Amino acid sequence: MTLLKTRSIVIACLTLMCLALTQQSLAQDSEFGTGLSVKKLWLDYLTFYSGETGAFNRYDHGVEIGYSRSIMDRLNLYVPVKLGEITREGEVRSDFMIGLDAQLQYYVLSRGRTFNPYVLGGLGLAIEEGNQVEDVDPLQTSISGENNIQIPLGLGVDMKFHRRGYLNVQLEYRPSTGEQRNNINASIGWKYLFGPKSMSEMPEEEEEPMEEKKDSDMDGITDDLDLCPQTPGLEIHKGCPDTDEDGIMDPVDECPELAGPAELNGCPDSDGDGVSDNDDECPTVAGTIANNGCPDKEMEEKDTDGDGVPDRIDRCPNIAGVPSQQGCPPPQDNRPEDNSDKDNDGIPDSRDLCPDIAGTVSGQGCPDSDGDGVNDILDECPSIPGPSEFDGCPDSDGDGIADKFDDCPSTYGLKSNNGCPEIAKEDQEILDFAMRAVQFDSGSDNLKAESYNILDQVAQVMQNYPDFNLEVAGHTDSRGEANLNQRLSERRAKACYEYLLSRGLTQDRMTYAGYGESKPIATNDTPQGRSLNRRTEFTVFPRNARR
Repeated sequence: MTLLKTRSIVIACLTLMCLALTQQSLAQDSEFGTGLSVKKLWLDYLTFYSGETGAFNRYDHGVEIGYSRSIMDRLNLYVPVKLGEITREGEVRSDFMIGLDAQLQYYVLSRGRTFNPYVLGGLGLAIEEGNQVEDVDPLQTSISGENNIQIPLGLGVDMKFHRRGYLNVQLEYRPSTGEQRNNINASIGWKYLFGPKSMSEMPEEEEEPMEEKKDSDMDGITDDLDLCPQTPGLEIHKGCPDTDEDGIMDPVDECPELAGPAELNGCPDSDGDGVSDNDDECPTVAGTIANNGCPDKEMEEKDTDGDGVPDRIDRCPNIAGVPSQQGCPPPQDNRPEDNSDKDNDGIPDSRDLCPDIAGTVSGQGCPDSDGDGVNDILDECPSIPGPSEFDGCPDSDGDGIADKFDDCPSTYGLKSNNGCPEIAKEDQEILDFAMRAVQFDSGSDNLKAESYNILDQVAQVMQNYPDFNLEVAGHTDSRGEANLNQRLSERRAKACYEYLLSRGLTQDRMTYAGYGESKPIATNDTPQGRSLNRRTEFTVFPRNARR
């Protein structure tokens, strides 16, 4: 073996040793890990210079050892060292070749797939050293080294056979700056991934042996199906209790001992102003959401017509009246007839509640812009027709609740539910089941195929409730780093959100969020508890709910 060859091999070995020794520290900074590969190599210099594409037995052989490192979600840096021998048609010598490349590999699919193709490109250096060929006069053999730059372009595929092991096949076309050095490389071999925090192997997704099914809280629901395995609960709430019996399980009820509606997260609203008592600074007096449930002082004291009746309770806020008539003028029947009619509406000013504005007889001289029989000064919705029992405001769905107070104005609902219908039991069961049934590839936001059917059912449920919106919430257990769990939960919630968009739901009806490990519903100390905490929740709520 010549001195040049010996030096080349030593350099290659030292390079690989350094890469192997440093990969562990590099992996600590990598979200996806690093890897080493060993492959059998075929070198084809015949196709371009002899045209013998089928003479596989004449192709040269070699070996390739490579180091890979992920630099983006689907992008790898790959550094291979190639060793082999080249025999070219029509020459009197064979060459020992050593090559070093820097390649970028872009994967078509996201990581963790069983079969994942990629494209590659890069830059390489090939060092060739001439050797004597058998039956050739040594005196006529020129031994010399030749370097050339090559540009690898090609395709490859990783085929997963182990959690971190892959079979790799790669084909490269390599144009060269050297004369008659264009060539094709084909390789097959093994790749093994390193890195303790690989996204394809998130700690929170490791498979664990499941213990024998048991019922820790003795509520008749086994721990693997019980959302609250340590606390006795109800079957309708998947094993969780509902202390205040308001239909909302305690783990998600912000007021578990006080009954309240779902739109206020289970908390009561004593004054009916849309602000739950636990957030209402004036829980017994109706106020505004902007003022934390307290009356706006300016609106509380405003009296436009100066009759001593505040506008908030004055049925004639622009006309001076008396308290006994809720701020409207007293009846005029006993007053002397006054034939003056300033607004020329045919109603004498003495009996005209709006003497300066032309009105109707039925409106006592005041206009009725929407023609619903309720004059404008008494009509709380003067531009939209509505019955007098709702102060002139409409009730579009006919459920007995005026639209302005109805959280679901276009859907017939219940007064006890602010005008919204209750979610049917079978529909709620679909949403509850989806929390457990939606599954992802390990450590990934790729939905498994078995998740599509249940997500299609969730989409159909939403079509049945046009006045309701949906929140998709992703959760993880507590293993692994909190920031990684947070990002993973967000990506998984977004994956469900995007799938539902593809099934016809619109962006204005959905939101998504990731909560990572911050909202467990079971202990993280057992495999069953961690399994329950890894979930995707689907929560529906009225679109116009005063939340």
